[in-house]
Amino acid sequence: MPPSRSSESSTVVVFIYKSRKVGFARPATYEDALNLAKKTFTPLKAIPPERIYISARLPDHEEEGVVEITPGAWQLATRGVKQFTVGILDEDVKVEELEKVKKEKEEEVEAPMPGFQPLRLLRICTPPPPASCSRAPYIPAPRNQDFWVIVRSQTGRDDYITDLHPSDNIYGLKIKVEDASGVPVEQQRLIFGGKQLEDHWTLADYSITSGALIHIVLRLRGGKPVIYLYPPKPINAKIHLSLVPQWRFSAVYPQPIKGTFKEGMSSQTAEWDVIAQPSGMMTLKGNSAEFAYIFWEAETESRNDLPNSPPMSRSSSPLPENQRETLNPRAGFVPGTTVCSPQDSVLLSVHEVPPYLEKGLLALGLHAEARTSFITYWLPSFLKHEHLALRFIPQVDYEASAPLDIDPKPDVVTRVFMLFQGVPEDRLADWDEARKRSSVDINMWKGIVGIEDGRQSDQNLFRVLEWGGMEVQ
Repeated sequence: MPPSRSSESSTVVVFIYKSRKVGFARPATYEDALNLAKKTFTPLKAIPPERIYISARLPDHEEEGVVEITPGAWQLATRGVKQFTVGILDEDVKVEELEKVKKEKEEEVEAPMPGFQPLRLLRICTPPPPASCSRAPYIPAPRNQDFWVIVRSQTGRDDYITDLHPSDNIYGLKIKVEDASGVPVEQQRLIFGGKQLEDHWTLADYSITSGALIHIVLRLRGGKPVIYLYPPKPINAKIHLSLVPQWRFSAVYPQPIKGTFKEGMSSQTAEWDVIAQPSGMMTLKGNSAEFAYIFWEAETESRNDLPNSPPMSRSSSPLPENQRETLNPRAGFVPGTTVCSPQDSVLLSVHEVPPYLEKGLLALGLHAEARTSFITYWLPSFLKHEHLALRFIPQVDYEASAPLDIDPKPDVVTRVFMLFQGVPEDRLADWDEARKRSSVDINMWKGIVGIEDGRQSDQNLFRVLEWGGMEVQ
């Protein structure tokens, strides 16, 4: 007789280690289960078997809650159990002790010192040893349960990474961070003492001690900025887009006629020569293929120093010349660094976001197609969260990070760029000011962004419209 559906489903079990869950065929023995766990969960590979435990809620002992399973009891005790938790003995540190040390470390690391910039400007302390210097050979050391670090995201989330040793390299630390937070290794940029940590160096190389506060900065992508041109009559226009060194192009369309895209460039540029029609349709000069807008996408560069933006002398932004000369991306919008805060954002439930944006984007001058494209492009990202904070970047700050030059110079330039981030349930109380701001007149964003009322819809003027956004993680 073939097995029943219930007996088939019982042969699949789930192993949980920290935030990761993996399904396996039911191991026949405790040793098989242990080997599966060590093979699957990377941080366990270096842990001696006697320090790893497997626990579960046993059907015949529900009143005891989750209990640790011994090797000899595996076959009898785990019948009917479908979920197991894997852990390391003595890994858990008392929360109150962690909080106490965390507070001490924050006061020690983040307290302003004479002559020093704040930590968030990433300019504190000395660099790590140069790659050319000699290093002591790696000697495996016993694990130290008392060695741990705090990894803090830009949104304020803290992950406690335990079971470390000074001889661990940074790549190994990133693996543990991925297990704890779900952030892939390749997206992580770890910052300590004002310097980005390189994968092949060890914690000891950077003088990282137990309880240290390490900041994580993610490679963030600016999603689908698109540029529309609306001249009063057909014109030949040259479009030149520059990026500050904190950004690099990840995609452009159509193919630029000129551009600098090489790795290591201090900044990147792209240039298009187009024939633009009053309807908004464009063709590249010498090419009959039509397109409705210029698309570009960029991701944050893996550097933590904050160099100056490219020259702004040719900017098409309708700002006074003296204002453009004083723009500083560090103070306004720095890709990969600027976040949302209760002081400058609105807080919304995910269901409130689409209608709020429909009204907000209309107030900012986006036509129906642009509003629809904006909302539908970001909707899948919105739906990953229950609550979101969002804000629109002032044009003057956005222009400093992505200067846009168009010849002939437009009469009206509208550049709308939104930042947003998920807000966890346990932090909603911190965002009360932003929640109240969400009920304020939606037209407040016109003043914040810097919209020229009445001129955006004047078809006798040469108008340029751009929209884009970025999720802060």
